[in-house]
Amino acid sequence: MENRHIITITALGPDSGELLTMGSLRAMKRADALVLRTARHGAVQAIEEAGIAYKTLDALYEACEDFDELCEQAAAALIAKAQTVGELCYAVSEPANDATVRALAKACAGQIGIRVVGGVTLSDSAACAAIPYGVNTENLRTITALSTEEIRVQADCPQVITEIDNRYLASDVKLWLLDL
Repeated sequence: MENRHIITITALGPDSGELLTMGSLRAMKRADALVLRTARHGAVQAIEEAGIAYKTLDALYEACEDFDELCEQAAAALIAKAQTVGELCYAVSEPANDATVRALAKACAGQIGIRVVGGVTLSDSAACAAIPYGVNTENLRTITALSTEEIRVQADCPQVITEIDNRYLASDVKLWLLDL
């Protein structure tokens, strides 16, 4: 059975828009509607400069009690929007590591087609930034700040901790690192 409605999930990349890929930009331009997970991303200016109209899910962040509810509500909102347009594009930093994308894929299961356009990851960007300092980035690991308690540290490879977005989380990560 072919799906009449399509959601293209695309990557914004980890920065101010310099690492936004041509494939992602084309997907956003081609779509009938674009929804950004948040307007608080560095690539938003590049999207605006390209003349692409968009909506965001920022209001859900304020309305939801917790992250699980946010993911569920985001999936529901995106499915509802996709059913009113031919092709919806949903843009996030990294589709492969985004909880709202996982919730969306689960919720769509068979009713709406999903296509994913990857892009430059934070790991790629961090590896390139470390190369001038002589760091062997071949086995670089990226760890989200919220998952530090569950991760086994590997002393033989460089590791980058991401998504530290408030002082309380920074404090938790600092204490975790001190314990190591």
